[in-house]
Amino acid sequence: MPNIALSNAAREKTAMTETNYVPLTRLEALVRDAMAGIGSERDVLAELMTARICVPSTTDVQSEGDAMTPLTLQSRRFGTPMIVAFDDSSHIDREVSGRARYALDMDGAWLVRSIAPGRGLMLFVGPTMGCELSAELLAEARAAG
Repeated sequence: MPNIALSNAAREKTAMTETNYVPLTRLEALVRDAMAGIGSERDVLAELMTARICVPSTTDVQSEGDAMTPLTLQSRRFGTPMIVAFDDSSHIDREVSGRARYALDMDGAWLVRSIAPGRGLMLFVGPTMGCELSAELLAEARAAG
C-alpha cells in the first residue's frame, strides 16, 4: 500500500484544476507525479528533506519557533493525525488561515525530524495539490538519519 494519498480537500480542488498547470518547483512536480501514480512517495520525501516549507500554527510563533503549535488534521486514509505544511506561504487559503493565524518557514528536514511518532504530514503544493506522507514513512526517514 502506498504511503502517499491525496487529501479529500485537495482531491476536490484538483478536479477543477486546469490541465495546462505547470509545476513551479521540483517538489510540486514530484507530488503531481505521485498523485498520478507515476511517481514515488519516497521521491517526494527526498525532495521535501531539501526544501523550505511553511507550517501554519494555531499559536503565535517566536523567531526560533518557540511556542509553535502546528495545525493538525486527521487523515481519513491513514487514521492518524497529520501536521499541515505548504511549499509556500502564498498557498495558504482562507480556510487554513482561519484555523491557524500564524505560520513559520522552516527546513523540510527539520520538520520531518521534529514530527512526533504516530503523526504524518499533509503537504500542500501548488495552487490545488496536496498529499499525505504516512507516519510510517516519516519514521523510516528519521531512522535513516
